[in-house]
Parts: sequence; structure tokens; C-alpha cells
Amino acid sequence: MRDAALVDALASAARVAAELVSEDIADHYRTDLDIRYKSSASDPVTEIDRRSEQRISAQLLREFPGSTIVGEEFGHRTGGDDHVRWHIDPIDGTLNYISGIPYFCTSIGVEVAGRLVAGAVHDPLERETFWADTTGAWINDAPLPHTNTHEGKPGVLTIWPFVGETPTAPGSPRLLTHLRALGPVRGRGSFALQLAHVAAGRARVAFELRAAQPWDVAAGFALASAVGCSIRVLDPPPPGFSQWAGPSYVVARSPQVADQIAAAAHPLLTGETPQSTVEKGTKHGSHDASGRTGG
Repeated sequence: MRDAALVDALASAARVAAELVSEDIADHYRTDLDIRYKSSASDPVTEIDRRSEQRISAQLLREFPGSTIVGEEFGHRTGGDDHVRWHIDPIDGTLNYISGIPYFCTSIGVEVAGRLVAGAVHDPLERETFWADTTGAWINDAPLPHTNTHEGKPGVLTIWPFVGETPTAPGSPRLLTHLRALGPVRGRGSFALQLAHVAAGRARVAFELRAAQPWDVAAGFALASAVGCSIRVLDPPPPGFSQWAGPSYVVARSPQVADQIAAAAHPLLTGETPQSTVEKGTKHGSHDASGRTGG
């Protein structure tokens, strides 16, 4: 199968698999659930998370039996060929899900030879699927607006400061000033859906510090890249992951904005004073979603 044909087949499979679990997730929303907690009270898991990941994984491995699954709930499972990796978050925003807050999604990103190539983010309540392949990105079957023609609505989507962090660290006031200049700053509780909404032009920036996991961002980065967004990954990935998978990032519909936010965030990652790091955030330690240095 040629590269473009493979990527398009992977994208189609991601879309189908994300929509496969939609009804089950929606039907159990605001019902009594068996809730357990992993690392903390802000990291819950339900039987719906686990069942959804199992169903998605089984569907993808039937179509691509040699591929590797990297899922939030069951970890890394290889089919013998690590050339194709699926990054799966069955419910991104589980805390919202169990709290009855309508902002969560299913996210499936596809990596081929270390490069993100396609993905799907499905909102089971709104019945919206954001997906991307080699030719562009869509919401259901309508094309998403490219950054060349649509700057996006004012606004920043971020969960920062994350649980346990403080917005009073050195450099935080400067960063907040940059973020607020772009419009309302809102925390919604789902990394993948926030990225999809920036790709759709519903906000201009998605930003996080030290909070995201690879399965949170893989599909959203693929969507953002497909519509021309600028992606800056600000720190190294976890062991065994490609460069795009670092836990801190800026995704913006303008490269200038991406560089400004990356520079403003740099002191919070390094502990250096803001005055000494204006250039470092854009030229040192930031990468785009393909692993190339940011620029």
C-alpha cells in the first residue's frame, strides 16, 4: 500500500473506531458508574473507559493486525510491528464525564515511523467527529478552515495551571499577560477536544504545561497540523515516545503567536528569569509535531 493510501486508510479506521464507542459512552453519561482512581482524585477511570479502549483496540487490530496500541488504560501493546502506532484515549476528560460536565471526547491518533499522520477526535454528545488525513481535515464531512483563510475566534483553551501547580511561579504574570491578550482564557478539561476546537477555528490557541500525555494530544496535533496550525512542543517526551509527545505545548493558528507563548512559557519550565529567556522559547527546546525544531 502506497504511503498516501496507507495514511488515508489509517485515518478512516481512526474515525470509524472513535465513533464505534460513541453510543455506549453517551448512554452512560450522568448514570451511576463504577469509578476508580489511578494516581490521584483528579485521575479517575470508569468501566466505560476500559470497555471503550478494549473495543477500539480490537477494531483497529482487526484492520491492521501488525500495529501497536498505546492506550491510556491498558498501556503499550505491540502486534509485532511498531511501524504503525495508535495512541488511544477512550474518554479524554473522564473527570468531566463522571461529574456530568459535557466536555469530553474519544481521541485516536496515528503515528507512522515516529511521525503523526492522521487522527480522529469524536465528541459523543455533539455527534461531531474531527478527523484528518493526507488531504486535509474535517468536522464530520465539512472541511475545517485552514489558517491561511481563518485566523480563528479570539480565545485560549488551557488547563494550566494543572492540579498541584501554582500560577505565581516566576514568569507566570508575563505568560498570563500574553494569553489574555489573545482573548478569554478558558479551561475545559479535555486536551484533545481543546486541540480539535482550535483546529476548527473556535479558538486561536491551545496551551499546556507539564500536563499532557501522548494519547491526549496525538489526534489533536494531527488535526492542527492538517489545517496549518503552528505546533511548539516545549519539553522532552516520556521515554520510548517520539519528539512530538512532550507534556508541554503551544498550538496556535499563527506562528508568531506560537513563538510568543513558547518564549513566555520557557521560564516556567527552566526556572530561569523571564528576561534571560525571550529568545530561548522559540529557538531552543521547542519542536513541532513532527519532531523538527520549531521555526
